[in-house]
Amino acid sequence: MIQTIAAAQHLPRVNKLLERSRLRLRQVDEPHIAIMQSWFPWNRRDCFPPHHSIRPVFFGFHISRPPPGSKGRNRLLEPDVLKYLRDHQPIGCRDLATVRLLKARGVDAWFSGCLTLTLQKRKKTPEKPRLFIVDAEQIPLPASLMRMEKTHVRHIAPPYCMHNEELKISMAREMLRAYREQATLVVTTRLHCALPCVAMGIPVVFFSDPEDPRLSFAADAGLPIYRIPPRALFSQAARRTRSVNQSLARIAFCRKVRWNPDPIDWAARKTAMVSKIRALVARASEDRIGPDGAL
Repeated sequence: MIQTIAAAQHLPRVNKLLERSRLRLRQVDEPHIAIMQSWFPWNRRDCFPPHHSIRPVFFGFHISRPPPGSKGRNRLLEPDVLKYLRDHQPIGCRDLATVRLLKARGVDAWFSGCLTLTLQKRKKTPEKPRLFIVDAEQIPLPASLMRMEKTHVRHIAPPYCMHNEELKISMAREMLRAYREQATLVVTTRLHCALPCVAMGIPVVFFSDPEDPRLSFAADAGLPIYRIPPRALFSQAARRTRSVNQSLARIAFCRKVRWNPDPIDWAARKTAMVSKIRALVARASEDRIGPDGAL
């Protein structure tokens, strides 16, 4: 839902949330603008191409891939979907891997980045140091961070709100507010925690797979990607029975990470991204498709 909040900033209004996996079906009665920013599932027949009532704005588009060993075909690369994408090219993609995937199939595509990088920068830094650990319980922290006040956060919606979109958006807004007003440092394995924090001017230490091509726009933002350590090495059980080798491995791991990063200066790039997405939305609005925008 953080991506929804980020995209909504750039629409004149939002009058409906569209179900991403059912875009091929009619969800609105009149033509609407929809910003196609997200991870789109490779195996949903009702996802693409979208219904003709949707006027797409492609920015931050990502094509998911079948998992290794899967026998299914990628629905997003079938002829009718590729034709739809050509009809609406150039396609603004979230990552370079999606750009290459589309260009290899004759679709004009460009690297737009992710709209979560366009969230507004916070106006002031909290006076009291507080570390937010976001889905990063397995990451061993240095002693300097262990002494900080901490808040532990999960970016997974609880079961009771899985089908309540308004509640999920409200929870996402509250999460962003907490980062903005309280966090002096965030340690996370979640991309859509790391990027909003970069946009808001919050120092971030991000752990993931540095070789994952889907994360190219994180590196483009100047955000280092540290490799997640083997869970077995730093598990709670290993800590209770830590050998000398395990202790040395922990020290070596912590030394490879810059634990006191400065906020990334993203202002110029953010301005360019905002100008581009708003120009695309304005161009779509000129086609007399209706008074409202939709996500």
